[in-house]
Amino acid sequence: DVASSTKARREAIQSKLEERKKQNVIKHTEHIERRLMAAIERFENLSDRMASRIEKLEEKGVDMTNAKALLAAADAKIAEAEVKVEAIGTALEQALQSANPKEAFITLVRPAVTAGEEAVKAAHKALVEAMRAIKAADPESSASTTPQS
Repeated sequence: DVASSTKARREAIQSKLEERKKQNVIKHTEHIERRLMAAIERFENLSDRMASRIEKLEEKGVDMTNAKALLAAADAKIAEAEVKVEAIGTALEQALQSANPKEAFITLVRPAVTAGEEAVKAAHKALVEAMRAIKAADPESSASTTPQS
């Protein structure tokens, strides 16, 4: 019967398309997660370098109380961002295992990605504030601070 074979072929093509869409979503979401984690790793390295700079300035007798407090706050924001970015992978797994992956992606993954991105932005802003405090306290600092968005 021609009608049933056409219907079967159409269903096979449709299922292949659905699988391809699913793989593209997985790939895209994992790319976002990797990109955000790379930013967090850069922030952690920068935080370590800033802590070292604070120690060196303290050895010279410079009061770094404000800079230390701001760096501690930045470190807390970095840790919070890391938790939120790791939650993206968990949300993706839950969405893929649900009965309606498309709906679950909208309700689980998108909000997790947005929360991760916002947390990374907040961590960056906190690091910038800490760097400004370090430069403001350093009497020998002639470098300018260029704010980045």
